[in-house]
Amino acid sequence: MSNQKPRKIRVYALVSVLLISILAVTLYANILSSRTPIPIDNDVIIWPNSYLRTSNLSHAVSPMKNFPSYNDLKNFLVGTNEKNTTGPDRDRPTIIFANADETDTLKANSNQVYLLSNKTLFLINADPKAAKVLAKIQYSDRSIADFFISKDGSDLVVICNKYEDAANGASLSEERQRNHEVFVGTYDISQKTNPVLRRNFTISGDYERSDARMVGSYLYAVVTQHAEVLNGTVSAPILFDGVETRSLKPNEIFYSDSSIEGNKFGYTYTTLIALNTNSHLETPTIKSLLLGFASTVYSTESNIYLVYPVIDWRDYYAPGFMGTDLYRVSLEGASLTFAAQGTMAGMLYDHDSIDEYNGYLRLVSKSLDANAPDLQIFDPSLSLKGTLERIAETRNLYGLKFLGDRCFLKVAWQPDRFLVVDLSNPLHPTLGGKVETGDVQTFLYRVDENHIISLNSNGGFLFIDVSNANAPSAKTIPNGSGGPQIYYDRAAFLFDRRESLITFPVWISRPVELGHKAYEGYWQGILVFDVTFAGLTLKGNVSHVTPIKNPDGVLIDLDYDPVNRAICVGDAICTVSPKWIQINNLDNLDIIAKIELSEKESSLSTQGNEA
Repeated sequence: MSNQKPRKIRVYALVSVLLISILAVTLYANILSSRTPIPIDNDVIIWPNSYLRTSNLSHAVSPMKNFPSYNDLKNFLVGTNEKNTTGPDRDRPTIIFANADETDTLKANSNQVYLLSNKTLFLINADPKAAKVLAKIQYSDRSIADFFISKDGSDLVVICNKYEDAANGASLSEERQRNHEVFVGTYDISQKTNPVLRRNFTISGDYERSDARMVGSYLYAVVTQHAEVLNGTVSAPILFDGVETRSLKPNEIFYSDSSIEGNKFGYTYTTLIALNTNSHLETPTIKSLLLGFASTVYSTESNIYLVYPVIDWRDYYAPGFMGTDLYRVSLEGASLTFAAQGTMAGMLYDHDSIDEYNGYLRLVSKSLDANAPDLQIFDPSLSLKGTLERIAETRNLYGLKFLGDRCFLKVAWQPDRFLVVDLSNPLHPTLGGKVETGDVQTFLYRVDENHIISLNSNGGFLFIDVSNANAPSAKTIPNGSGGPQIYYDRAAFLFDRRESLITFPVWISRPVELGHKAYEGYWQGILVFDVTFAGLTLKGNVSHVTPIKNPDGVLIDLDYDPVNRAICVGDAICTVSPKWIQINNLDNLDIIAKIELSEKESSLSTQGNEA
């Protein structure tokens, strides 16, 4: 009997191995069958909505936690100094504010134009009968990065950066500890010629333009600062709220367990601020998050989303991707509340690949083994509700635009193509129509609900009609120019819905006769197009190029003052260059007035208390 028992054990073990093998093969076959692509036509491939739903993420999303004490915060950060010395150049998260046109450097309110140029904020009367600079705001010790105007035009909020370089020979850690401050000032501009500082707030760190928005009287802003322990001391953000100077408390600093699953390159304090600009008595709400360099912060008018890719760096040469954590912070007045958390398979494709609509968060992601985009839709609880996978297998994505219940994709093909995705049912997104574009396209600009403009590499652009999502059409509009500015500065492209016109700056080569000799020269200015349902019609152009003539009236040179922006004010269009604001009639584009811009003799200096 004693000899039979081991034999039975060996038999049972062999049977168990066979059963496990059969089960594994069956599961693998099911996975392969679920990943079989469905061909839509010869080019487009859609994968079934199964892979993302069943992806085995190797961790569970962690709720946000705060620190009980500075000692706990110190222990969390210990060792990140050395880690971050080999990290990437960018050590701050990507921060995106949706539809944040209000963070522009050129704005208008009634007949008033506000222009941020060369670190000076100009308040300008654009009424052609009395056009002039009313006031200027500038600082000797800080640089204005952003500004906001209240709807009634009586309040102005400025956000400034202040930098103080470290001493020569300073270490990396000492360089990071140099005096970086962000200053927020609220001005009463009911008297446009005499702005008066009413409230100020200062916090240590750095601010980048477009990292804030105004909702009513509340300013929501994001400030970043490198997080480390220097000489045994925690470098927590320091703030001055008009009453006292203090460091952030440990319970104001949050992290997730995902943050410590092998973060290789250290952390950044990503500080969320809710500030009532109308009340100096209401204390600002502060929540600071310890995030890694690859994180993304996305803000709408009612929510801030944190997108945190979780990468296990314990094996530096073979890091393991563990998924992407999602967090939703709700915004309501002075309240910043952690409202939901979830997990996404894949990584965010790029900074245009995230959008919120009717409470649903829509993201375009990519897996590590393919460049093909996947679409994922999450409800307010950040539960996955709808997917559309491998929208264009192994294709590069050149442009992406969410617009209401549709998403538009520009992907590399032979030839390149523009795809429409129907998101009207967030539980079941579907691929709509497509149109060939014939050339490399870049950014996608919204004209209205049914029209998109896409720039191409030859300086022209496509006018795309998507009124029929299943059969979009495109019309090529050549403009004969390179127009490089609109490739890196999207704000240079203006669509004015009220006037139904489009403008953008261009350089156009053309012969120029100087001193009775012909030279290959350039024309610079903006092109103005009328927009109709049939497409675009060139209305004319506006330039700030000034001819220089000798006493005999012979053209001997051209003074190029390049136009870089335009804005419509009343019945006029204002064009901006480094030296001038020029006001032209909208009907015939004739010049009405010119206003010289000068930073000299600032009307305001630094005012108010500082941290």
